[in-house]
Amino acid sequence: MEKVKESIYFKLLITISSILLFVICFSSINASSYYIEDYKIDAKVLTNGNMHVVEYLKYNFSESMNGLLRDLMYKYEFKDQQDNLEATSSRYQASNISNINVFVSNQNFNNTVQYTIADSATNGMDGVYTLNDTISDGYRKNIKVYSPVNSGNSKYVKYEYDVEDVAVKYNDVGEIYWNFIGKDWQCDIDNFTLNITFEGTPQENSTYRVYPHSYNNEMNYEVSGDNIIVKARNINPQISLDTRIVFPTELLVSSTKTYNENYNFEELEKIEKKESFGRTRYLIANNISAIVFVGGIIGLIVIIIETNKMANKGKKKGKNIEICTEILDKYSLGEYSAMLNPYGAYTNNEIILATILDLSNREFIIMEPQKKLEKEIFSKIEYNYMMKLNPDKDYSTLNEYEINLINYLFNGKVGDLTNITNFEKQSIELNDRLKEISKSYTNKVIYAKECDLLDKKQIDTMYEKKSKSLTKGVVAFILIYFAVIAINLFVISPVVSELGTALAVFSFIIGIFAIIFSTTAKSLKAEYIDEYNRLVGLKKYLTEYSMMKERYPIEMALWDKYLVFASLFGVAKTVAKEFKEELIAKGYDDDYIYANYFYLNLSMHSVEMARSFGSSMGTGSSSSGGYSGSGSGGGGGRRWRRRSLLKNIT
Repeated sequence: MEKVKESIYFKLLITISSILLFVICFSSINASSYYIEDYKIDAKVLTNGNMHVVEYLKYNFSESMNGLLRDLMYKYEFKDQQDNLEATSSRYQASNISNINVFVSNQNFNNTVQYTIADSATNGMDGVYTLNDTISDGYRKNIKVYSPVNSGNSKYVKYEYDVEDVAVKYNDVGEIYWNFIGKDWQCDIDNFTLNITFEGTPQENSTYRVYPHSYNNEMNYEVSGDNIIVKARNINPQISLDTRIVFPTELLVSSTKTYNENYNFEELEKIEKKESFGRTRYLIANNISAIVFVGGIIGLIVIIIETNKMANKGKKKGKNIEICTEILDKYSLGEYSAMLNPYGAYTNNEIILATILDLSNREFIIMEPQKKLEKEIFSKIEYNYMMKLNPDKDYSTLNEYEINLINYLFNGKVGDLTNITNFEKQSIELNDRLKEISKSYTNKVIYAKECDLLDKKQIDTMYEKKSKSLTKGVVAFILIYFAVIAINLFVISPVVSELGTALAVFSFIIGIFAIIFSTTAKSLKAEYIDEYNRLVGLKKYLTEYSMMKERYPIEMALWDKYLVFASLFGVAKTVAKEFKEELIAKGYDDDYIYANYFYLNLSMHSVEMARSFGSSMGTGSSSSGGYSGSGSGGGGGRRWRRRSLLKNIT
């Protein structure tokens, strides 16, 4: 596993996993707790200019709900609104929605039950709905249907209502322009069918002009006699669908909206060309989004590869590593730790035990292990490790980290004392002492800060500054990538879609990853490369046990030095266990091993000791729910409107 961590493949795995996790989380966060499998609208344009609408919706739920919300907008006004052929025109606003009825079934549309209207209702009720008039981005009818449903079930709901004064009569033609699916929908709609018919009877050979609009990939229409059918599939949340129809004037007899003029077909063609171009732009933007998505991942992978090349320049990897059997002593343990980890030479737990073992080997610390007479419950440590300082040694010769560690162990705090007579503790038991000092949060923070300072000095000394060419390349990539995203979202695409929003967030994540990889990468200076390769060669020697099996019994002093590096590599427990098993297999009993190789026992409990020194923290989470259902809007033309959704209350 360590070899994998040191390789570019681990970085790529982390990157791709993080991206996939982001996509999954983003999809989960934005996913609705329900979707509409089938949505059918039968709309009949009446001779008085009204439109009778019957909607059939099959809902599928993934959560338990108390009911549904249907939000109908029929008119909106804004400053400088004009009376023309544009979608936002005041001409296409209705005056009211009336004769509202609601029908619900759990099986199919053939046995729906009509719900009754109530002035008020509470969650858990069934068979009723409330109706409110609101002004929110326009004039609305809010229908709240109380009909509980369990997760995994379906609801068949029929809404019936009249849209008043929606059709427009000219001298030569009639027109209706209505937003059948508004942007308030927050769920996916799998299949949509719109059937438009007329109450009146047209003359023979009458013609209809049909212009459906939606930023949706799959949409078509057909005219069959006097019946107009618009179909669409896979409509995403917040994507509207409206339809303009120009029809024979005799189909309107008494319309309130009457214009004593002929219809401006020239202006219509200009508007519809613009609408068609907008849809084309939307489809192009979606394709660009997919290309940018792939390009972002490829760009990030290239950055990782180039960063990895820079960070590992001159370092040997895998099969190229040559075995090193020598005990390395050219540099300090802190410097060797920095070679292995350019981000934390002194802030990792491995160097603590390695330094203690090294100080014991050099006789600055006198170690006296004692086998426990009775093993503690839930404890794997079978020995007490009594430690005291050697009064015959000159502690001023130690490096800064070693002095800090000794002060921390024997004096309970970081300091620069080197006279052992001034220490708070003259003798300690290692396990208990690690647990004791780890309880002081303040002292741990101070110790950690000192280690951070040592890290910075050590890393600055041994590593090159980041490559300017790599930094420039990353900055250029991020700027170009963000520019393409912005142009695609706000120039090419006519609307900021859910896909566009997801891509914007994803591009930010791409940028963060690219910055992290490029700015945190460090390259070991050339004068340290040879020693680094010897260091990883020693690690390979200690972890590939087959190379050591013919060398037992190793001299005690030599093995103790090996264990120092095994501890630094974080493999002391595994190496010590393997070595002890080999000694037992060769006939040495436990008492002999204890007496001659007591560092084996200390190393075998390195994980538990590191855990004693560290700290743990737990996390918790909470969730809440609300009343849920669905929201949508009516109204003329395509526009952006406030989202509306009620959530489930449990």
